[in-house]
Amino acid sequence: MIIDELLREVMSSILVSALYALAALGLTLSFKVTKIANLAHAEYIVIGSYVAAYLTLIYIDPLLSLLVSALIIGSIAIIIDELFYKPLYRRGATSLQLFVASIVNIC
Repeated sequence: MIIDELLREVMSSILVSALYALAALGLTLSFKVTKIANLAHAEYIVIGSYVAAYLTLIYIDPLLSLLVSALIIGSIAIIIDELFYKPLYRRGATSLQLFVASIVNIC
């Protein structure tokens, strides 16, 4: 009984830690590539998680739902980048202005 609960807690902790590590890795990679601390990165993670959870709830295979949600949120991120950040960058926006734009993008 106690061992089952302990094992469940350890597995839950490992999964949550893996999610935090992936989020940190994605934020670090996007910062290194674009030189912008994109605070909307967490929003993309949350939307992707909700899409995957919804697809799983309507009885789609969990691995397929992860793939579909990754494609959907990746497409959304590319569209937002093309419509929101690229025009600002072309107009000569500074890193601070793009950082503030990423905060506005969250709202």
